[in-house]
Amino acid sequence: MRTRFISLAAMTAILISAAFGEDFWVKKSYHKWSKEETHKMLTDSPWAKSVSLGMATNPTGVGDTTAVNAVVTTGPVTNAGAFYAGDSAEGEMAPGITYTAQFRSAEPIREALVRTQELTSHYDTLSGDAKSRFEASESKFLSATFPDRILLCVTVNSNVQGYVSALRTYWSAQSVPKLSMTTFLNAGTEKLSLVGYGFKDDTIQFVFPRPKNLGAEETFTLEFVHPTIQRLYEQRMLVSFHTKKMEIKGQPAM
Repeated sequence: MRTRFISLAAMTAILISAAFGEDFWVKKSYHKWSKEETHKMLTDSPWAKSVSLGMATNPTGVGDTTAVNAVVTTGPVTNAGAFYAGDSAEGEMAPGITYTAQFRSAEPIREALVRTQELTSHYDTLSGDAKSRFEASESKFLSATFPDRILLCVTVNSNVQGYVSALRTYWSAQSVPKLSMTTFLNAGTEKLSLVGYGFKDDTIQFVFPRPKNLGAEETFTLEFVHPTIQRLYEQRMLVSFHTKKMEIKGQPAM
């Protein structure tokens, strides 16, 4: 009897631990996500990563390709190195530029965008007709499918207004032909070329074909070039995602 009691207690502990270990997008519907959870989905999740450039406050981080945020020192360093985005932020930068990449074709990201609108519009307090109109628009947005392409949106931010203006000018002038030799989606052994491009409201949209052979443990790396903006020099940017972490119901959501 004692052995059985211990076994049941141990099983209960395991189940409780597993429940608390689940991510919020697994545990509950997106309609129940908090403002903080929605923000996390859009900025620091398996489907969204940020990478930053700035004047280094910690010189020891320079050149560390495992760092979450790229730290760039002053001086001519055109194409000098590759900088990776990862799972957490480190270092402070002023002035700085941040690129936040999202798998916009992935359902969790689109659910977070819808939830943002719900929170902004106070969805729970809407009248029946207004709520129905909102739900119809929401359903249309979420039902979109992307069988042959992947959409990656990259939002550009800076704490220096002059940098913001320069970035808008640069990215507004880009096109698929101009970016064809510098912008790729590396998926396992495949190097996918850009097939679509757009820029609006500080957000870049990169469109790539879906990979043909995708393994269960692959890494996706978005590769593009940050232009020289005053003292922040041109750099090759690499933002990585992992298919295993992107799984929803056993399949990577992309």
